[in-house]
Amino acid sequence: GPENPLASVQWASAPHCRWGGGMQFDGQVALMTGGVQIDAEVVNADSPWLTRMTGEEMQFALKSPIQLLDRSTLAAAEIKQISLARAKSEPVYVRAEQRTSADETNAIHIITANRLDCSPGGGGEIFGTGPGWYRGWMMTDSNSSLLAGKAAETRPHLGSKVLQGVHLTFRESMRGDLDSETLAFTGGVRTAVRKLDSWEDSVDIAQMERLDVGEMTMDCERLQFGISPSVPDRIREIPGMPTPWEMTAEGGVVVRTNTETRGLIEGTAARTSFESTKSWLVIDGAAGQTAFVRQTWPDGRAGFQYRSSRMAINIKTFEFQTVMHEAQINNVPTPQSE
Repeated sequence: GPENPLASVQWASAPHCRWGGGMQFDGQVALMTGGVQIDAEVVNADSPWLTRMTGEEMQFALKSPIQLLDRSTLAAAEIKQISLARAKSEPVYVRAEQRTSADETNAIHIITANRLDCSPGGGGEIFGTGPGWYRGWMMTDSNSSLLAGKAAETRPHLGSKVLQGVHLTFRESMRGDLDSETLAFTGGVRTAVRKLDSWEDSVDIAQMERLDVGEMTMDCERLQFGISPSVPDRIREIPGMPTPWEMTAEGGVVVRTNTETRGLIEGTAARTSFESTKSWLVIDGAAGQTAFVRQTWPDGRAGFQYRSSRMAINIKTFEFQTVMHEAQINNVPTPQSE
């Protein structure tokens, strides 16, 4: 890939910053108070992004001090870190909307946290202090969706695309890396995924204790997802080519999904991983503790139960591959390993 991953990022217009209180600046660090809002429009690899950040206080630090009346130091000013923080009531709020070249919405990402620190250096990093939440609306290829079977079927006017919604809550922290294009959450992470009918529709994990058909939840201690690093830029730049992505969940993982034809499938594991190009959810146990997966048919009958140190389930076909330690199969043909 390119040496500087931000080289393709260009400001479509100058960022606009408003604040309602005071501003202090000592030549290197500025503090704005009274409610701060930053609106910016950037273009990254021909894709326009509209962003808005709000917080009660904002601080930005320069790498080295500047003299306000010295044009040479002003021209050489480099931002070291931008921080947004809550003072009392409202959490920090960041919204980023990705548009297509035809100016249609392609994705929306919203993150809230108690504090967000953004560092442009090293390719760009963002660190959030919890508790907080993330919501995502993403147009994805139906074959790349984490949703199973009919839940990933598309509407005629969308072609092969499906609008997938995510709601995630976290207790401790969030870290984003623009260079590796990854986002990681830690501490009591709860995630819910389902297909959305429109951009106005949204996922609410609090309403998904009882799963409707087509819904999926995952609880864990750490969740990371991002763009698959092995995909060459020239492949990802092909118009209409779905971007391959992957996900890893670790620590007390509990997965539940309610499918139309196979019923409720539940699993517990030490670690799970998924790659969109393969459709296989890999489920791992820990030392001395096997992973466990069970099925309940839509009519309430018990289905399969598997215990294994490692198993894989194809979320499109529900084919299993496993090193079986214990298996209890009720009226289900045993999947054949390759």
